[in-house]
Amino acid sequence: MSGAIRPDVAQAIVGAANEGIVVIDEQGIVRSFNTAAERIFGHRAAQVLGQNVSCLMPEPHRARHDAYLARHLESGKLRVVGTEREVDGLRRDGTVFPLELSVARLEVDGRPHFSGIVRDVSERKESESFRAQRGRVAEAVNDVLRGFVGASLWNRKELFDRALESLLALTGSEFGLVGEVLQNHDGRPYLKAHAASDISWNAETRRRYRREARCGLEFHELSNLLGATIATGERVIANEPAADLRSGGLPPGHPRLDAYLGLPIYAGSRFLGMVGLANRHGGYDEDLADALEPFLEALGTVIAGFQDLQTRRKAEQDLYRAQQRLRILAAQDGLTEIPNRQSLMDAIEDAFPRSKELGIPFSTVLMDVDHFKRINDEHGHAGGDRVLRHLARLLRETTRPADIIGRYGGEEFAMAFLECDEPFAEIVAERLRLRIEGEPFPVDEDGRHCIQVTISAGVATWNEAARNAGELVEWADRAVWEAKQAGRNCVRVYRRGP
Repeated sequence: MSGAIRPDVAQAIVGAANEGIVVIDEQGIVRSFNTAAERIFGHRAAQVLGQNVSCLMPEPHRARHDAYLARHLESGKLRVVGTEREVDGLRRDGTVFPLELSVARLEVDGRPHFSGIVRDVSERKESESFRAQRGRVAEAVNDVLRGFVGASLWNRKELFDRALESLLALTGSEFGLVGEVLQNHDGRPYLKAHAASDISWNAETRRRYRREARCGLEFHELSNLLGATIATGERVIANEPAADLRSGGLPPGHPRLDAYLGLPIYAGSRFLGMVGLANRHGGYDEDLADALEPFLEALGTVIAGFQDLQTRRKAEQDLYRAQQRLRILAAQDGLTEIPNRQSLMDAIEDAFPRSKELGIPFSTVLMDVDHFKRINDEHGHAGGDRVLRHLARLLRETTRPADIIGRYGGEEFAMAFLECDEPFAEIVAERLRLRIEGEPFPVDEDGRHCIQVTISAGVATWNEAARNAGELVEWADRAVWEAKQAGRNCVRVYRRGP
């Protein structure tokens, strides 16, 4: 738009406008500066009138403005005339802010002038930026929660690594960490970082990062900005870390720390961990911390979920170990700690059909401690129990891992051997009898008082006549009775009559 307008009319229009209006002459000198412009730029009109309009512009536009204006006057073309565009303005306090500018050309006293209508769009831009950031935060929250659905204790580091990447991108931070607050054995808190930027600065710190990062870097020294969040459970904003009283200083060679933000992670009222971020251009503020709250809540959900998963896993492991102990106890004789009768017979009954199927010899040896009642009468039941325990130890030492041994009942013990024919089984039983006969058996607690013990043993070997494992054990039991009838301390072999 161009045309002649009386100065008094132009001044009235400028003063009454609700938007900032700045009028300049052909030299770029400010000739009019209304009240709205004073509010927008922070200058009084008297401070601006007579000055080059470039004082309202940041670099590099300030240095180039006069050249733009000169080219227009020479060519009659100025790109900004007749259009609305977004540019940067410069307030009196030095802050740069966004504004919308519409420029029109007009004639005042026959000379070209330019009027600029300006609108401060900082709030709108901040609102747009806030909405965009809120959308990015929501997207990051969804990513973390989706990742948690398919995560396990073993691959959780990948989830926390992605969370840290999102935090660095959302805040424009140079480095940071996401950690869980745990307790030492003495109850003191420490931080275990499930994800942390690599800020190693020498060989020692690089080795530590490579060694510990996968399982989680641990921070036990907390007399610093990191520890301030752990100590208070509150936000820590330090835009001048070196001067902050909470800072413990940095070790030599540590990367610079220009600004720091520590944010606590909660699940409900439970303080679970923290986020530490550093070196954001322009520093950190409460508004940014508020914007990150939904993401921190998601991290709290994830950490609490992993803790619950870990608790359940530990409970499952404890239950499994308890069940295993119960199985062992159920299969084990409580006194001698070798298989009990049920477990012994289960093992024999399992081996018996295999021997028949493969056509390999299978033998059992049953033995009974001679005059065991006399041992109990003379040395008490505690002495008798020591004899039985000692005999069980000898059986474990004498047999092979694949052999079957167990306490058959009372003072009776049994052994069973695959691929062991009758002659060899008799030899094994005789060797065991001789060893027991020559072995001192302690009957007191300190082992100074020992007695001689003998056994009567019976051997039975599978043949076509044996219908099942129980019958084979009965044959061995008959052979034991024959050994006792023969005077005890001997071995007898069961031989089925014609």
